[in-house]
Amino acid sequence: MAESYKHIFIKGNVNREKYKAPSSMGGQPRIPVRDRESQSQKLLRQFDAIWQTKAQLQQQREAEQIATREGTYISFTSAADHDLITKSLEDLRKGIRLLNIKEIPVGENQTQIRATVYVPNGKEGHFISKIKKYQQEETAKGEPKNASLVNSIEDVSIALLEGLWTDNLQLIPADNSKWCEVWLNVNTKENLEQEQIAQFLTTLETIGIEVKHNSIIFPERAVLLINANRQNLIELMLQSDLLAEFRAGQEPAGFWVNESSKEQQNWVEDLLQRIEIVDSNIKICLLDSGEIMDISCWSP
Repeated sequence: MAESYKHIFIKGNVNREKYKAPSSMGGQPRIPVRDRESQSQKLLRQFDAIWQTKAQLQQQREAEQIATREGTYISFTSAADHDLITKSLEDLRKGIRLLNIKEIPVGENQTQIRATVYVPNGKEGHFISKIKKYQQEETAKGEPKNASLVNSIEDVSIALLEGLWTDNLQLIPADNSKWCEVWLNVNTKENLEQEQIAQFLTTLETIGIEVKHNSIIFPERAVLLINANRQNLIELMLQSDLLAEFRAGQEPAGFWVNESSKEQQNWVEDLLQRIEIVDSNIKICLLDSGEIMDISCWSP
């Protein structure tokens, strides 16, 4: 029979203290020292090339009567082993959205920060204005305006597919179609996500991309599964203003757990036939292709 015990209460041993916010952790952002004039001129030339490329692309696609997105996807890259002031790349009041940030390896044991930003039509001068203020104006302390942001940018260019692909780059589909997750930037605050998803489905139909007609909604994001190859994804970038990122599609385990117990047993027996013990502690799975995959390193 279970015994009951009284709860233990500790009294007279409590001190009240006002909350104190913890001090800021970490050092200052690592930002390169730049020559003000040469940095300004370089970035202005790069933005000029972006807007010229956009205008030429729009003219070409309009002449061919092909649908074209209104805004532009832009990649900002930091210097190697330096920071990028990503918080200053977004301005929601103007519709300028920071879509994704990732760290990319460069050279030997070095990395860069790359951020992909969506700039809507009509807001092309936003970053040019920031750069010109950096070039020509000072703060009250005598520092160039927008110095942290502008000095942190190594290069800026129109975003390629790799800019929106946030998964392993080796998983980007080639000529053959693969299931991919497409993450959309949607307005959940005003409950416009279903309208925007419907608009995106129309774009998929126009291009001829297969899609599973269900979605997962997060705050400001909707996720769909599409079956596309590399060229499909590139064309999708040219037509849709709703993209935030692409990832490789993940196959759920439901296909197995929903099978009958007999079918599950067949799967288990088939897997056992593909496993080989090597050196008494490493299991190797033999695939249909003849390829060998190391699936675990534990002693049986």
